[in-house]
Amino acid sequence: MEADMVGICDDIGVMREELMKEIKDTKVISADEAVSSAETDAGVSKVSAKKILGKSAEQILNSIQERLDRKNNIAFYNIPEGSGNIKNEKIKNDIHELRQIAKEMGVMILAEDILVVRRIGKTG
Repeated sequence: MEADMVGICDDIGVMREELMKEIKDTKVISADEAVSSAETDAGVSKVSAKKILGKSAEQILNSIQERLDRKNNIAFYNIPEGSGNIKNEKIKNDIHELRQIAKEMGVMILAEDILVVRRIGKTG
């Protein structure tokens, strides 16, 4: 698994370099030209084309990196919170609940497959 992560990190680095080169080689045009071009070439709406134009290359790359970092995240809602007072007990309970849900869906998840468990919202 560690080798896979290294490979993914390498791939991300290569993608970043390619994107930076592409961005640097891109001809600068007006926003209206870009919107028209984007609409006809890819069916992109004016709003999304203007959002892209308003960002720097670094912001775009950071946004891509954030999406890659979150691509394997799963959010569960309305999972009852464990009754324990110790953080580790609550995390173990959450992992158990997640594995039970996955099992009911016919998916086998090992405890070590779950890297991080984070609760969002109010406690209690």
